[in-house]
Amino acid sequence: MVLRRLCLYNFERMRLLLIRHAQSKNNKIWDEIAKKYKVQENAAYDSNAEVWSEYNERRSADPCISELGQAQAKACGETLKKYLTKLREEKPQMSIKLRSSPMERTLQTTMAIVENCGEDFFPYFEVDNCIFEQGGCFTDSKLPGLPGRSPEEIKSAYPLATPTWQGLGWYEHYRKIEGAPLEFEKRGEAYKRAQMIVDKLWEVDVASMRQKDMLILVVHADLLDALIKNLMGVSGDDACLVKMRNTAINEFSMDVDSDTGKKHVSVEYLNNFSHLNGLA
Repeated sequence: MVLRRLCLYNFERMRLLLIRHAQSKNNKIWDEIAKKYKVQENAAYDSNAEVWSEYNERRSADPCISELGQAQAKACGETLKKYLTKLREEKPQMSIKLRSSPMERTLQTTMAIVENCGEDFFPYFEVDNCIFEQGGCFTDSKLPGLPGRSPEEIKSAYPLATPTWQGLGWYEHYRKIEGAPLEFEKRGEAYKRAQMIVDKLWEVDVASMRQKDMLILVVHADLLDALIKNLMGVSGDDACLVKMRNTAINEFSMDVDSDTGKKHVSVEYLNNFSHLNGLA
């Protein structure tokens, strides 16, 4: 893979936006606990048993976004509408596809994008049960995982949603397909999942979309870290940490040389949260 220098090339195939969800109630709980115990910013959740125990007691397996998160999601949607409107004016036939994780905080953030941009942009959006947060659907990392909502339950709550799987709850379905037990997903498993997601972007999305079409993924912080490392060809999960603010927008372009088959990634910008405009 060739990683092009920042912003020096025109888009040739597919634009990719990766967006972190708005602040969840779990994020808010963690911030409160980190302040209480004076946890260092880059410390692992499980580095302090007392901290992790309290977090597990208070967190939700599938939290909503917080009041602050609602404001962040709205601001993100408003900014995207301006950006996408400008792009659509330049290329009226431009296809823009929106895809969300099946978790509630990403679905709520995605709906804020849909509501602000309008159904002319997004008459529907995909829900992919491969792009969930590392760990999966769990109450406690030491206990069995939860199945997650079924496609029917998600469709009932979000009529514009189009789940990409059938039958079981989203996490149970994913673990069953992988032949793995319904338990907390370890970091190594999540990093391999990110590799699979990036491979699918190349093989399916980049291959099928026209020049300058756009795919928007609404995902999670730990997964974003792994996805960006894999997109940029970073050697190993421990090589660096890519941190993202809530509703931060990251833009790439992805194309394949038709003569050589060589894959190219352009990094346009990372962790853009200027739309928050004073929101914490």
